[in-house]
Amino acid sequence: QEQSKREKAALNEKVENAIDKDEWSQNRILAEGSFFTEANEMMKLIKNLDTLSNAKDKVKSQTETIQMKVSQILDKYQELPQLIDSHLETMTQALMEKAIVIIKKEDENEERAQIVFFILYKLTKVRGYKTIIRYMNNEIQYLEPLLMFYKSRNQFQW
Repeated sequence: QEQSKREKAALNEKVENAIDKDEWSQNRILAEGSFFTEANEMMKLIKNLDTLSNAKDKVKSQTETIQMKVSQILDKYQELPQLIDSHLETMTQALMEKAIVIIKKEDENEERAQIVFFILYKLTKVRGYKTIIRYMNNEIQYLEPLLMFYKSRNQFQW
């Protein structure tokens, strides 16, 4: 029991050092066992990609804002990328669902496509392709649409 108390005390000390005394965040980190404190924000960004405006001027600013937020969040984890592992599968699968819709040409929004692939690129950059690829869809039915998509697009500017 004494060792258990010491372990809990050490974990509490790490939590206190990792975040700035925010009670809700402390409880969430202890409950999830994760130090990826921006996980909810990342999932909101991914889920809200469907709500992007179709107006050119609004979309451009929304795209830049989302790219900046994603970069700010994920760049923090460049040195210790394993901290995002507990949420990596959920994020990657949500992005892959959106990517499949884009590849099948069911979504013609160029800006949304750029953001989806930008976030996948950033996750791959931070965590490495060998880790990310485990969560990606590898069904043969998507090969031809993927090649046609790639052929029809100009390279994205990142």
